[in-house]
Amino acid sequence: MWAFIEEAHERFSAEEEERVKAKAHPYGNARFAGFDRHTDIQHIQAARFLIEDLNYFSRFKGRDLDSHVPVLNAYLRMYQGFEPVRRFW
Repeated sequence: MWAFIEEAHERFSAEEEERVKAKAHPYGNARFAGFDRHTDIQHIQAARFLIEDLNYFSRFKGRDLDSHVPVLNAYLRMYQGFEPVRRFW
């Protein structure tokens, strides 16, 4: 989901980018922040394994995957909206 979001966001015009930032405030930064290392350590470990060891999702390689805040529930809510429309892209 995050790879799709980041790739789509990179193609936005400046006007589209500003519109997304305004509507998604304060979450308008379309960048995968990782997971909270205090509450979601298993997710960080799984993400690191996929990114660093298996070379999946290369756009995230080398990133600090500690979001410093719990985000898993927000990602799950995002995915519920994302999954039904994903097949159209």
